[in-house]
Amino acid sequence: MHFFFDPELNANSDHLPENEVHHAFRVLRIKKGERIGLINGKGFRAEAEIWSAQNTEINYRIIRSSQEPHDHPRITVAVGILKNADRFEWMAEKLTEIGIEKIIPLLTDRVERKRMNLERLNKKILSAAKQAGTSRIPELSPPVSIRDWIEKVKNKTYVAYCGEASHRKEFHEVLDNQKDVTLVIGPEGGISDEEIKLLEYKGCTVISLGKSRLRTETAALIGCHTLHLTYAIKNYGI
Repeated sequence: MHFFFDPELNANSDHLPENEVHHAFRVLRIKKGERIGLINGKGFRAEAEIWSAQNTEINYRIIRSSQEPHDHPRITVAVGILKNADRFEWMAEKLTEIGIEKIIPLLTDRVERKRMNLERLNKKILSAAKQAGTSRIPELSPPVSIRDWIEKVKNKTYVAYCGEASHRKEFHEVLDNQKDVTLVIGPEGGISDEEIKLLEYKGCTVISLGKSRLRTETAALIGCHTLHLTYAIKNYGI
């Protein structure tokens, strides 16, 4: 079943937004009688049946719909901008599939590329959400200096770090039932010693994700999956 995005979607909606019509009609060749999925990116999901399909307008009838609650924990990933834009895009797509709340590109000491194409990245995130059929779409923030960002953080924050730090702990040993969590991942080359000291001073928990030196995107995915799995085990016994 194909999914389509409509930020204004609600229980009374009856047609695809104009920007989705061309792709549905010309590319996917959606026809009368087909079932489609609909999401608004804020937790509302619907299944609908097409009753009219033309190249200018596609109308449907909602069969069932639901407003899905927030998944817990609500995860923010603050991650150093990668030199290779394709790798960052791939990571954002996979984080969207896993289910997170927000992606914050960080400008850290070892970041080599300072600018990002946020419009393109948002399109990649939206495409991943439709492919996965997830009802919530992560918010993408503009790039921000790690030093400016840390002054505003309120969530429980974990920093993945493969070097030596005064209070580094194994991730599974420190996880709790926090509903709002931030995971910090460095760029290629990692987070600098000076940045680690600042993050520790600000109350962040420095953690290890294992013995291997992981790529940024690998660390982000493992960290988020571990957070989801640990929360599920502690709260639902699965």
